[in-house]
Amino acid sequence: MPFLGVTLYESLTGRLPFEGQNRVQVIFQHLNAVPVPPAERVGGMPPLVSDLCLWMLEKNPDDRPQNYQELRQALNTVIGVGRGRQ
Repeated sequence: MPFLGVTLYESLTGRLPFEGQNRVQVIFQHLNAVPVPPAERVGGMPPLVSDLCLWMLEKNPDDRPQNYQELRQALNTVIGVGRGRQ
């Protein structure tokens, strides 16, 4: 799931969630840093979209979506809210 989270983050913001001068810096950030929320990088982004992306990037695998059904349910919620449904 983290690879999909990185892809979503980059798609939403045009940037990777972790950047550095070299691979060591990037790996250190992957292990220790919290990415800047996508909504802080892109004005007007719905908070639910930003939160979903960050959820997929959680450090602890147990804190991420556990399967694609769980992710699909969260995506349906985000889409439903975006269309004015809850």
